[in-house]
Amino acid sequence: MYGHVDLIFVGPKQFLPIVTASILWLGLAGIGGLLTARDRLVEANAIYGWAIISGVFTTIGVVLNQSLFALSCILAALSLFGIYRSIRVGQPLFIKGMWRVFVMAFPLLWIAGAMEPSQWDEFSHWLPASKYLAEFHDFPNKVRPFFGPHMLPAYPYGWPYLMYLSSMIAGQFIDNVSSTLNVFLLLSFSAFALRAAYQII
Repeated sequence: MYGHVDLIFVGPKQFLPIVTASILWLGLAGIGGLLTARDRLVEANAIYGWAIISGVFTTIGVVLNQSLFALSCILAALSLFGIYRSIRVGQPLFIKGMWRVFVMAFPLLWIAGAMEPSQWDEFSHWLPASKYLAEFHDFPNKVRPFFGPHMLPAYPYGWPYLMYLSSMIAGQFIDNVSSTLNVFLLLSFSAFALRAAYQII
């Protein structure tokens, strides 16, 4: 019994991925709310923000070979402005009552914050790619073709972007923030599923 409890309560450090993922998700929603149409799906604001960041990082980072750190600072400023604007005009970044969903989901977030990266293909791409971005603020290139374990070149960088930005927020690389972000992603899609169900009813 105590062995199972020790897997869930690993200490204060499991707060870090929860707090970091919360700040990132709010920031993504700020960007999504600022740069999309007013008739958008509110529950998808953070998804829109993620899509915008992915497009900016991939296009400018690859084509113009610009530092992701500089792009991150610009996007952070846009995010703060988007949050301010949403408060100013009274347009929510999340669905009404989302804080209740967060409270109900906190046990899942708590467990996710205690997890160690060990699932799927994290070791073969997601973790090495994310750590490379956090270390060099750039994509693998001829000067620095790889860092540590071999990365899979055909895999997209959409998810490593989130881990990179989380590390920027925390000031250190967080190898298990991915599981916490997954919970936030599921919560966003669950809100969309509820909207669709109510429209059918």
